[in-house]
Amino acid sequence: MLDPWMSVISDSFRSKKNSLQEEILEIEDFFECILNHHVVLVPSARAGLSALMQYYQVKRGDKIFVPDWSSHCVISTLGAYGGLSYKLDYFQKIALAVHKFGYQYKLAFSGTVIEDSVDSLFEDGNSLFLNGSEVEVISLPKTMGTNSGGLVVTKNKKIKDFILASRLQASSKLAALQFERKLKFNQGKEVCYWGYEELQNFQLTTHEVNEIVNKLPIYLLNLEIIKKRFEQAVEAKIIQESFFQNGRYGTSLFFKKMPNNFLIQHFNISESYNNADFKSGAVMPIHLMVSDEEFELKVKELQNF
Repeated sequence: MLDPWMSVISDSFRSKKNSLQEEILEIEDFFECILNHHVVLVPSARAGLSALMQYYQVKRGDKIFVPDWSSHCVISTLGAYGGLSYKLDYFQKIALAVHKFGYQYKLAFSGTVIEDSVDSLFEDGNSLFLNGSEVEVISLPKTMGTNSGGLVVTKNKKIKDFILASRLQASSKLAALQFERKLKFNQGKEVCYWGYEELQNFQLTTHEVNEIVNKLPIYLLNLEIIKKRFEQAVEAKIIQESFFQNGRYGTSLFFKKMPNNFLIQHFNISESYNNADFKSGAVMPIHLMVSDEEFELKVKELQNF
């Protein structure tokens, strides 16, 4: 089977060499056309969270809500600015609303909300800002398979201007160190690639931007494949209700009960904190890196379970 990434990349590879800034603008324009809101490209979604902590002037005495079982990069990033709290109350300055697997969650919170949609793909901007917020973060590695890149999507131009100014002042040296760490991680020479570089730096290297530009068609291809597989899953009756709402799609399906060969995990789902229904379970990837044969086999397993 031909690697779907490679076929799309080869078709979209550009013979014309654009400047770094032109390619960054091309990426931001691409997503602004889809999402119909302001978009800023940053090195990763966690770098986007760091930029937002600076924009909202979060200080050590401030409290930030994060869901249980949040990843170390979320905890490291937000914990570098304020105190973390795992119970939602009225004393937090910021709350992180995590939308996972295409689900959408509402928080009973009147303060500033950052929508964490790192593994969501969008047909349009209609399902953004569910909690009345003004900002959402998306991960490009999770949604289109790049090595780097995150998007800060906002309806507040002041946020975009703030991050753009921070990006212009960022260090190319830190960007290079950050990229070097990622390469070592991919080669098995680093335990993780999250470090201080992305906490302080909002600039990408030319190589990273080139890769994202060349893979832009993959976002649309991945979206179409996920939509098709969701429809197949509904038809096969392995999922009983539509949790992909208003053009928001996750890269995996979530199940409370699955065969033993499906890995059960804990997730930082921010739905109801008194209801743990979605806090542990198993996922079935439905993105384009899963072949049709693999997907169909998993569907049959679930039908027979």
